[in-house]
Amino acid sequence: MILLDYPFATNLEYKNNSAVCILIFHGLASTPFEMQHLAESLSKKGYDVFAPIIPYHGTTYERLLQLEDPTELYEWGKELISKKKQEYEKLIVIGFSLGAGITYFSETSKPTADAYIGISTGGIFSWMLRLFSIIYRFIKIRSIPISLASDYDRSLVDEDYLQWKLENMNKMPMSILVHAVRQSKQMKRSIKNLVTPFLIINGVKDLATSKKATTYLVKNASSKIRMGYLVKGGGHMILNTRFFDIIFEEITDFINRILDDDKSGIEYLGVLSLK
Repeated sequence: MILLDYPFATNLEYKNNSAVCILIFHGLASTPFEMQHLAESLSKKGYDVFAPIIPYHGTTYERLLQLEDPTELYEWGKELISKKKQEYEKLIVIGFSLGAGITYFSETSKPTADAYIGISTGGIFSWMLRLFSIIYRFIKIRSIPISLASDYDRSLVDEDYLQWKLENMNKMPMSILVHAVRQSKQMKRSIKNLVTPFLIINGVKDLATSKKATTYLVKNASSKIRMGYLVKGGGHMILNTRFFDIIFEEITDFINRILDDDKSGIEYLGVLSLK
């Protein structure tokens, strides 16, 4: 159901009659419209692309606060991944931040996708977010502000969407972030259950995700193909920034590897930087 007062509370879907579906999950306090440039770019490669609105998102910050148990989002994502896999020969899931966590939860509890691409993720949080989590025990900080002006390349994100976000979703609930930090121990325990081929891309200057997360995932997962990159100079919002082109190149190279049914195992860690 599209809420008419909230034009961005809807899914994005691109159909090309492909046997391959790329399912994209957006981040916390966001909507699929932040994934639009990525979705359109992948659609131009000939894939079917589906970017759903995550429950409780796309309306107002107050609506997000109604989410009492974030596990509800993970279960929703797992069901959707399973459904999409039944519809296509190949399913590749891309998740950004919270969206990557949703995919990780699904693939470590019920491996379904043919490949997993996680951006700004990893289960090892920055010292700043861990500190906020400790402070939250004593002082119930309801939210932290979201900065938009310096984070996005305006040519990659719809200007109307950015204006809507400034008015409706300009902060992030601390309760959900704290839940994610506390769940990180469970993520570490489940890392051996990750057998899905994956690519992880994180920014070196990410204020939410520790750069150690990339190495940890690549070194400890059980997937035959496990690849990770750190983006030099990149922060948490690396996708819709000047780093998009170099990130997209690695994403498409990884997808080609999966679709070519590469049987060789690979463990790779690298650094991406602008020339």
